[in-house]
Amino acid sequence: MKKKVEEKSASSFAPVPLRVEVRMEEVKADDQSALSACARAGLAIPKWRLRALVLFAVLAIAGTYVGFRVNRSWVPADDGTVAQSALRVFEGQLPHRDFAEVYTGGLSFLHAAAFRLFGVSLFSLRICVFLFFLAWIPAFYYAALRFTAPLAAGAVTLLAVAWSFPNYPSAMPSWYNLFFATFGAAALLRYLEVRRRRWLFVAGVCGGISILTKVTGAYYIAGVLLFLAFLEQSEEEPEEAARAGWGYRAFSAGAMLAFLNLLIHVCANGWQPRSSTISSCPRQSW
Repeated sequence: MKKKVEEKSASSFAPVPLRVEVRMEEVKADDQSALSACARAGLAIPKWRLRALVLFAVLAIAGTYVGFRVNRSWVPADDGTVAQSALRVFEGQLPHRDFAEVYTGGLSFLHAAAFRLFGVSLFSLRICVFLFFLAWIPAFYYAALRFTAPLAAGAVTLLAVAWSFPNYPSAMPSWYNLFFATFGAAALLRYLEVRRRRWLFVAGVCGGISILTKVTGAYYIAGVLLFLAFLEQSEEEPEEAARAGWGYRAFSAGAMLAFLNLLIHVCANGWQPRSSTISSCPRQSW
């Protein structure tokens, strides 16, 4: 009897075999993307939102840093030169006709508009260039995004900010050349993505305005023409090559439209300066 009980207890603790059934089903590509999106919903930030957050942080840091430095590093020869030309345009004179303009002349019209908006003061010119600087940051960040991740692009943008405008925040035409060259480069990168000629036209307008600010903007024009020549030669299909050829026309049209706008306005009244108006220009207290 005892032996039977022991056999019964031993059999009750005997291992029971386990059965594992694995079923594999084919998941479609749409279902896989939906599953991956659901899995990342609570773990990852959408890419567009991450880019916007980084841009907002970069704008806040750069704007605060440069805003405290925009009223420093005054050089009388530089600030006085651009301010005098702007004041003469503000009072109705024309560059290269009524006075000897140091640069091309377009910057004097922009600074005259700054005098009208913010008052006749040297600081008004710095407000104007500071606003262009704030618009330059998103363009540089957009160009950096084409080559790296959002966080790295934000770091590169902050590095570019630290080594550029805040070192000498004067309203000099060279800064405007930098700003419009960056605007044009961002338009060219956008053209490479969508292949629409209107972005080449925008790049051309940026080049024309850059020349109106200072003649060294022609270097940007030369660089873009070399880019278009390389793009045309690198296209394998005839249709793509013909489309690149149309790029020359779109870019040149934009550049000439911006350049001739002021050129015709000035040439309509002659180019010879009038010495009498130069000597009779009233003085202005700054």
